[in-house]
Amino acid sequence: MIVHEPGDETTAPVTAVLCVYTEQRWAMIEAAVASLRGQSRVPAEILMVVDYNDALLARATQAFPDVTVVANHHTKGLSGAKNTALDHATQPIMTVLDDDAVADPGWIATLLGHFVDPMVVAAGSAVDANWEHVRPPWFAGEFDWTLGCSYVGLPDHVTDVRNVFGGAMAMRHDAAVKAGGFLAELGRTASRALGCEETEFCIRLQRDNPGSRIVFDPSTSVQHFVPDHRARWSYFVRRCYGEGLSKVAVARHVGRSAGLASERRYLTRTIPSGVVRYLRHGKVAPVAAMVVGCTATAVGFAVGTVSLRLPRRAG
Repeated sequence: MIVHEPGDETTAPVTAVLCVYTEQRWAMIEAAVASLRGQSRVPAEILMVVDYNDALLARATQAFPDVTVVANHHTKGLSGAKNTALDHATQPIMTVLDDDAVADPGWIATLLGHFVDPMVVAAGSAVDANWEHVRPPWFAGEFDWTLGCSYVGLPDHVTDVRNVFGGAMAMRHDAAVKAGGFLAELGRTASRALGCEETEFCIRLQRDNPGSRIVFDPSTSVQHFVPDHRARWSYFVRRCYGEGLSKVAVARHVGRSAGLASERRYLTRTIPSGVVRYLRHGKVAPVAAMVVGCTATAVGFAVGTVSLRLPRRAG
């Protein structure tokens, strides 16, 4: 564990969390740890949660002596790993960084600054796509959310939001624990498409803390690695379909109004604006991707509505 020296203003009262699951990402895990070590305000603790992989647990424990490495003791998957982090974190603020991302040097300091307001319960940054090679010409920026990245249509200034990106966020530890952490049925695994655990969590976090705020700050960011296989149509369609399933699961827990409010604005404002912009510049391929993406998401939502038996709530 990194030692928090009393009076050291460069050390942040933060537990910086990495959730990891495969040795295939070892080089990226090393880069993520290095980016946390290199923060302008170093976290008092770096906590790595290993998701049911004994070999990776042993390797990480040996390789990172200054990092607290623990095994996920909750349900397998991202939600269980984050809940394990909540169990072990020692600091009042907990950040979460994806294991295939690196944080700007001022990332922790910027997010931490928002918690000066006692009503802020969570904050998040932008997530920039770091393509393995190049962005495909058909890949519309409005769909970068399929990569876990900031997309065209997000605010370009600090603002209150419904939820932030799960792999680039900070939260008050006590509020997160009191809210019950992350839902086990959400949070992707290698074999399960359901995600959006951060969406449901953020909605519940605010409901449990009336008058609280969740802040999105695009002035700082993390760079999220995008491998070539995620630049293919097959991945794009699967990811959109999985998003539709996930939105049904979220809405089942928090209601349609809260669970789908941002999505309605996205469909009625962001998508039409993007279509007009691309066509104005004679770019047909991104428009085709937007049509395919919206269709796949809608199909996933329809299938999820039937299979998950979404109750119809008012609003």
